[in-house]
Amino acid sequence: MAGPASSGLTTVGPGALNAVNVVENAREDRVPMIVFTVCLDAETAARYTHQLADQRAVFAALAKGHFTMTPGGCTRWRLFTT
Repeated sequence: MAGPASSGLTTVGPGALNAVNVVENAREDRVPMIVFTVCLDAETAARYTHQLADQRAVFAALAKGHFTMTPGGCTRWRLFTT
């Protein structure tokens, strides 16, 4: 790694989708990047009528990996790396 990694933090839905261009630019420029996005547990997601997107599918072509952190068994954050 030539320089420091960049990072980002987004909200669920539109926030994560707005980060797509940033992540793609980082990937094209070979800049290491870590993006944290909010994700909802299944019970909460079932009550939402908007702002839901399959973040894993959206970032699959852009990120080298994605991980879901589950403190206390409840999914809260997703991590995507370039």
